[in-house]
This record gives sequence, structure tokens and C-alpha cells, in this order.
Amino acid sequence: MNLIPFLSGCLTRSDNLKDKEKTQQQADKYKGRIKKELLEKSFLSSRVNNLNTTDSHSSKNFKKILTSQPESLNSLEDYHSSKLLKSTDESADGDENETSFSDENPGIMTYNDWLKVLRNNDIENTPNTQMENSLRNGIPESLRPQIWAFLANTQKLKGNYSKGYFHKLKSTPNQYDDQIKRDLGRTFGDHFFFNGQNEQKGQQALYQVLRAYANFDEEVGYTQGMNFIAGTILIILDPNNYGMSENSFFKDYDEKYIEETFWIFVHIFYVKNYRVIYKKEFPKLTEMINYLDAQIQEKTPEIADFIKEKHLETFLCFHQMFLSLLLVHTPIPISKRILDLFLIEGERTLFKTLIKALGICSKEIFRQTTAEGLISFLHKRLMQTCYQKRKDNLEALFPSPESSTD
Repeated sequence: MNLIPFLSGCLTRSDNLKDKEKTQQQADKYKGRIKKELLEKSFLSSRVNNLNTTDSHSSKNFKKILTSQPESLNSLEDYHSSKLLKSTDESADGDENETSFSDENPGIMTYNDWLKVLRNNDIENTPNTQMENSLRNGIPESLRPQIWAFLANTQKLKGNYSKGYFHKLKSTPNQYDDQIKRDLGRTFGDHFFFNGQNEQKGQQALYQVLRAYANFDEEVGYTQGMNFIAGTILIILDPNNYGMSENSFFKDYDEKYIEETFWIFVHIFYVKNYRVIYKKEFPKLTEMINYLDAQIQEKTPEIADFIKEKHLETFLCFHQMFLSLLLVHTPIPISKRILDLFLIEGERTLFKTLIKALGICSKEIFRQTTAEGLISFLHKRLMQTCYQKRKDNLEALFPSPESSTD
């Protein structure tokens, strides 16, 4: 989907946002949904490992559907919607054998703690506070690919489809191919993964992931912004970052990391349901911006007033950031933390991170003398400035679980 016509209509949409009563009602409704998610007793069980809820009867029916599916990819949309999206509202059953962490001592998981969790595959029984604190404070770099695959439950996702399914998706032409190809050169062109000797390899990997998803999700297909999300995951999971390892997960990693990227992408878009932000007319995006507007007014009222003084709307200032999951113009160390948390928390991570970033960079924001300068700072330099100011303490950018957006 080309965003140019959409962006040209931003001013019209922004005028609609001036209906403050409607905006506040939408923000309150969204806020209520966020609160409901926060109050769920088994947050990780229901939001992270949700695909484990398929019972044996459903599994048999599922395999029957797969073995009888036609060659055409067109029949998959109903299945994805009914199975993957429905599963996000179901809860997994508990396990009597819990990992021996104490929820009363929400410390940071060590390298060995992570190895134990990964080996036992027991995310459901790892205390929520321990897990979330550990993700906020940074996970072992050498284990990040495996931890992401674990949080996204990629083995379960892959197991729901026939062997060679990703190969079929990435090899099937679709109506978005030309647009994807045009955007390859616009994606992190200054990063070594996508330039110089690596340019062809990096762009080919990105093309495979985006084409595969466009075939997987025909309703949404491909939209600008997705390239930066997939590109960031590829950069972080690049095999060159991890060297030799005796860990069995990294066996043949050079061959499988592109497919791992795809399934993590599916987790973000389908299991966490971020795909809805790209739907026609962008109603979800408008809803999220309205909620962010209410949060800015509540948490950083001076910045809210400053934006109004520049005759700007929140939509114009932040919509591009949501379309790319805050990952454009964001230093990789911060991108890692955003994705670490998004894999379990979903979109709540974006709101909390943005509000925190605005507070950290308030002085730099107030130095902007024009509307154009303010928009440019927010789009291109906000997260970079945060990194420069907090690179020795990135935890300051990611509030604790108690710092909810309510």
C-alpha cells in the first residue's frame, strides 16, 4: 500500500481530531482496553504462549485443513483470522512444575537462568515480574535470537503449517512485489547489513520476509513501514553477530535466520495483532494517536501545550513512528529493547516508551522554533537523543511494569 495519498490527507484527518469530545471518548475506550489487559491474571500465559491453547480435537481438525488445502494461497486468510487472532483471547493451562524463581524477589535473570527457562520451555511458569524486569534490563546478547524465538513461540507457529510453507510463501509472486522492491533501497541504507558487499544479501533477505508476509496476510499485504520492522529484526538476528556457538539453536543458523525473522514478524502482526494498524483508512492508527494525545496531555502537559503552540496535531507528529514500531532513526540498542518488550507486552510498550522519551528530551523539544523543526526532531532525532542521554542506563527509557499507561 502506498502511503502518499494517505499522508496527503493527514491535514483533513487532523481537522477531524479537533472534535475534542470524540477524541477523549475514543481515548477513554482505548484506555479501558489497556487496563483490562493489565489486570489479566495470567498475562504471559494468555498473551505470550497463546498458541498452546489448541486442544487435541482442534489440532486434528487443523491438520486436516492443512492436508486438504488447495494450492492457492487465497484460502488461508479465513484460517489465519480464526485461529491466530482468536487464540490471543484464550488462556493456556498451568503446569504444576514451576521454574524455581521467586515472584517476591523480582531480580534480574542471569545467563544461566535464561538457559534454564529456554531448556525447559516453561515461559508460562516463569514469574511475570521476573521476566518483565529481565527484559527491561537487557537480556544476554548471545541468547537474543533464541529468546525472541521463544517469546514469539516460533516452533509452535511453524508446527501449525505444512513443511516448506515459508518457502512457498516467499517464492509466490504477488501484487506487492514491485512496491517491496522499490522500498528495499530505502530501508536502512546506511547500515552495513544493507549496503556495500552485504547489500544484495541483506535486501534479498528483506524481500523474502516481506513477500512471504504479503502472501500470508492477503488482507493487509504490504505497507510502507513494515520494511523497517522486518529490516530491524534481520539486522539484530544477523548470524554475523553471534559467531560460533555450541548451542543447538544456532545449528544451521545461517540458513534458518530469515525464516525465524518471518515467524517473529508473524507473531508481532498476527498474534499481537499489530496488523490492524495498517488496515484501510487506518482506524486503529487514529485510535492509538488519540490515546497517545490523551497520555501526553496527562503525563507531559507542557509538551502538549508546546505542540499546540506550533499549530500541530499529535497525529502529524507521531503517526510515522507507530507505522514503523518506533524503529526508524532509532539506535539498535534501543530497538532491541523495544522488540524485547513488544514480544510480550504488545503496543503498551510503544506508549510507555514514547512518553518516557518525551520527558527525557523535553529540553531539546522546547528548543525547536518552528513546526517543521519540531516534526523533524520527533521523527528523526527523538530516539537518538534519548540514546545519547541514557546510553549508560537504557533502563530509564523503559518504565517498570508498575508504570502503566493509565
